[in-house]
Formats: sequence, structure tokens, C-alpha cells
Amino acid sequence: MHLSTLIGRFQKRKSALLICAMLLSGTSAARRATAQDLYVADYAGSIYKVTPAGTSTLFATAPLGLAGMARDSHGNIFVSVYSSNSLYKITPAGVSTQFATGIFGPEEVAIDKHDNIYVSSEYGGTVTKITPTGTVTTLASGLTRPAGLAIAANGNILVGEYTSDRIQQITPTGTVSLYANTGSIEPGTLAFDASGNLYLGDPFHNQIGKMAPGGGPATYFASTPQPYGMAFNAAGNLFVANYTSNVIDEITPTGVVTPFVSGLGSSTHLFFAAEPSTPEPGSVALFASCVVMSAGVIARRRRRNGK
Repeated sequence: MHLSTLIGRFQKRKSALLICAMLLSGTSAARRATAQDLYVADYAGSIYKVTPAGTSTLFATAPLGLAGMARDSHGNIFVSVYSSNSLYKITPAGVSTQFATGIFGPEEVAIDKHDNIYVSSEYGGTVTKITPTGTVTTLASGLTRPAGLAIAANGNILVGEYTSDRIQQITPTGTVSLYANTGSIEPGTLAFDASGNLYLGDPFHNQIGKMAPGGGPATYFASTPQPYGMAFNAAGNLFVANYTSNVIDEITPTGVVTPFVSGLGSSTHLFFAAEPSTPEPGSVALFASCVVMSAGVIARRRRRNGK
């Protein structure tokens, strides 16, 4: 349908301008980022940025002992440094500074929608909470080798107890309760897919399990060597950091495993970050033309009506 015909069908000025906004939104949607860059942490202290085509570049560095990694709503990356019992902050520009200390043996990192940071301590038996301003408190203690972390849709923190084959649920106020028994899968690392299924990386048995929403036990999903970190891309494929093989694997929803990129060191964690959306070339000009055409339609209608 021609643009002028489409606009002519609207009987009010606001409607005509609304269709212009809809057209602009539609053209921009075609350009909104579906491609995502992958960030990978290497235990030796490097963080790499990997394009959807598999091209990797060094993004930032931190001290030896990178274990967990997550990104806040402002694009800052937080990494746990096992060797120094600390948490480092890396800005979108790649500048690295120490953010919090005194976290014994920090492992995985998760960040909620309020940018509160949670860090598991496998040998300390705790989950630590760090506020956006850097205040450190113990959220839960007495856990059995807590390792994997994931934030549930309801805001609760799920933590995998690595050797007890259980997942505990912690409320934001620190109340701990059993979420599920995992069966034969040891939950060393955790990740939710878009449907709420929980995936469990078991680095001791070189496998990944899958748990339906609401509880376990987990069922076998795929095999991959020492999965230390997992993340889903926008297409629903699972990417896995394999600590000993120096390979990032890509796994389809049906469990087919293929290598995605290699040579990034002893990878411990990873996450995806969408590229900034950009308008479709010419879309702004299209909107301007649409508004001018709308004004013409409105003026002709007024002349016909004697206004």
C-alpha cells in the first residue's frame, strides 16, 4: 500500500502522525541488535570480546584468578578474583579497578535487576551481597560448597551446592530453602533459558543437565569438557566456557555441540551483551517525509470541509 493511501485512511491528525511513528519504529526494528558480542573471562586475568563471527579481541585485564563474571544494567562488568578474595569492576571502556574486598574464595557472580551483586564462596559456604555502592554483607551462610548462581524471574537467588547435588533458593532478604535435588548432575554453574528451564554445568563429570521450571531432578542435556560458565544467546543456543580445553562450545536447544571459538585460555565464565541498536539508514528521512505528507493530507481535508 502506498504511504499516502495509508495515511489518508486516518481521520484525525494524531492518527496520521501515529502511523508515521509506527513506520519509523518498524524500520528501526529491522536494525535492532539481534547479534550479540560474547565476553569471556580467562582465569589468567584476561577478558575477551568475541563477535558473532567468532573474532576475538582483548577487552580488559584483571589480576590472576578470574572466576565469575556478570554485567550490570550500565554495562559495567564485575569479575571475582579468587586469588585476592576480591571483586573487580570493569567499565564499558575497559578500565579495571578493585570494587570490593574481603570475599573469601569468590566463585560465581550474578547481578539482579537492581544491580545488587551476588558472589558465591565454595569453600566459605556463603553467598555474599554487594550493593551498587560497594557495601558488602553476607546474604547466606552454612551452605555446602555453593558454586553456581542464577537469578530467578521472581528475584530469588538460586545457588548450586556443588557436592551435595542440590540447589538452594535464597530470597533477597536471606531466607534459604531447598529449590530442588539435582539427581546425578552436580551444579557447578547455572543458567536460565528464555522459557525458565534451568541448565546445570557439571565440570566434575563433563556434562550439562537441564531442569524444567519449578524443580528437579535434572536430566542429561549434553556433554562438554569441564563446563565452568554458561550463557544463552538471543537465538536460544547455549554457550559454554570449557576450562581445560580452551574452547567455547555452542549447543543448540536439541543438544548438538559444536566449537565456536578457541584459544582464549582457561575460560571460567562468559556472558552475552547486545550491540546498541541503530536506526535503519534513511528512516529519519522517511519519518520527516511522512510528517510532511500527513500535513498535506490534513490541510486538504480541512479545505474540503471549509475549515
